[in-house]
Amino acid sequence: MLTGRNIRADRAKRMGLVDQLVDPLGPGIKSPEERTMEYLEEVAITFAQGLANKTITRKVDKGLIQRVTDYALTIPFIRQQVYKTIEKKVQKQTKGLYPAPLSIIEVVKTGLEQGNEAGYLLESQKFGELGMTPECKALMGLYHGQVQCKKNKFGEPKQPVKKLAILGAGLMGAGIAQVSVEKGLKIIMKDTTLDGLSKGQQQVYKGLNDKVKKKSLTSFERDMLLSDLTGQL
Repeated sequence: MLTGRNIRADRAKRMGLVDQLVDPLGPGIKSPEERTMEYLEEVAITFAQGLANKTITRKVDKGLIQRVTDYALTIPFIRQQVYKTIEKKVQKQTKGLYPAPLSIIEVVKTGLEQGNEAGYLLESQKFGELGMTPECKALMGLYHGQVQCKKNKFGEPKQPVKKLAILGAGLMGAGIAQVSVEKGLKIIMKDTTLDGLSKGQQQVYKGLNDKVKKKSLTSFERDMLLSDLTGQL
């Protein structure tokens, strides 16, 4: 919740964030997307009804460490220390510039200490407050700006671009190189020093290797993409 990062469905299932996974459906009378959404809604309603009439029970397999952690969190003193530790970590990472993570901590804390009803009430209040903050408006402006920049107002090029040269292998140059090589372009990255060029190539490798770790790329696909990257002085 605090980072807002995406979590793969299979991992979310293992973490206990979701109770059931649904495979996407293929084409039919309707599009695959429409059929999948209808099927997903049907499965969700059936599962919710089962929970309500107690014909379905949530199966949560907790290991020894999780059971010990759960027990420790029933002790008020330990809970307070956990809250303080999390708040310090959030303040360190956000420098106090993002109010949402701190509000999330406050909402979760209220729900745990005062019950679900109090937690849900505070959640609705905080959601309304955060939606009117300058930070929220700035983030919405950033999002719309990114969407606008993705639009191509110049039309399709007369000749397809197959090769791209980038002058400068710094942070921006290496970032452009990685994005472009992932689009299937052959990249020539130039820099004035061997050290700068080496750092740029290492940055591209790290970016692609991070995707391998997240399983969005295979190591073979990473190496194939890197083969399209050439460095020049």
